[in-house]
Amino acid sequence: HIILIKMTIDDRVLYSPDGWIAYITGPMFSGKPDELIDYLSRAQDYAGLQVQAFKPGIDDRYGPGIITSHNDKKFPAIDVENVRDIYNQLKAGTQVVGISESQFLGEETIDLSLWLQEQNKKVL
Repeated sequence: HIILIKMTIDDRVLYSPDGWIAYITGPMFSGKPDELIDYLSRAQDYAGLQVQAFKPGIDDRYGPGIITSHNDKKFPAIDVENVRDIYNQLKAGTQVVGISESQFLGEETIDLSLWLQEQNKKVL
């Protein structure tokens, strides 16, 4: 299942036992990081799922180790230089994987996302 979303994710997908991929898309300043942060926070805080977030280290606009929106929402993230770093830092119990600014990590992000989905992970 590949889910293309604009700005909302139905909370029912949080409880799906299957892995899936959702891609948040839109122009600059359209709230993409807000949507990612909101979803990751709901998955962790309300659904009790194990969440890991990653972002390219090159994206240092708001500092290391955190995804930040223009509205100052924040979520902790692991800075990575490439997709291999995500494979290497992924914890066994992780159920939801958020990748901010994935375009900076290259096309290997597609293979990673498909592999995570096969492992029944939810990928954004």
